[in-house]
Amino acid sequence: MSRRKLRGVEYDRDYVNFDDDTEIRRLIATVEEVHLKRRGENWAAQMLDESDVQKWTAELEQYFRDFGAPDGCSRAAAVDYVLSAAVEKIYEQKGGDDELSSARLKSEVEKVLEAHKDSQNPLNRLDYTSPKFAENARALCSILGISAHHPDPKILMKAACLYISENLSEDVIAEETEEVLKKKKLLDIKDFPIGMVAPKNGAVHFSARLLRLISLKQLRDVSKMINETLVEIQNLTMDMSKKANYEQVQYGH
Repeated sequence: MSRRKLRGVEYDRDYVNFDDDTEIRRLIATVEEVHLKRRGENWAAQMLDESDVQKWTAELEQYFRDFGAPDGCSRAAAVDYVLSAAVEKIYEQKGGDDELSSARLKSEVEKVLEAHKDSQNPLNRLDYTSPKFAENARALCSILGISAHHPDPKILMKAACLYISENLSEDVIAEETEEVLKKKKLLDIKDFPIGMVAPKNGAVHFSARLLRLISLKQLRDVSKMINETLVEIQNLTMDMSKKANYEQVQYGH
């Protein structure tokens, strides 16, 4: 299997470890989802989510046989059967182009980027074929709590954009903030007692209420420090080796 075939099927890596069936499973799921479409709509996602090794290994073997791979052939040979079928289908869809090379694909991507370089949408300037884009798309979905198992990174990015537009837009955040503030109980400083005759001057009256609030907060802080000190003293002086004499305790005094 050549790197040219991997690039030809627009895979986000140019090397596959054939000793790792999990990595092969990811490649097959991607090629099936994007190009071949021989199985059902959710087959690729189910393959990636399947935790039973025997089940997805048997499914891989059957998939290879469907493309003509003989039983007992190496993993590299079996995968090559699938990639060859995918490349052939891409040729047919492109009307029998006589060349499908990485240079040609790169040229097409550059044309798309050039056409959208002045666009106001920054997503139009991304290279959707790069391995870095695939890695970042999966990382973004993981941060947002979206399943990152889909083999097509462009679909993952689309899902992330939809989630952000529906749940993290400025309007949605403003609406959520307003709801939280409605439910939150706020102190009305105008009704807060100051422990004295209210001054007639409005500014003085308001300042007195603020000073009263500050004073109460300081009292609470001091009370908390005293309680913490008493606990520390009790921990240092308490003799845990002796049992408490409850007969000496008097309640109500």
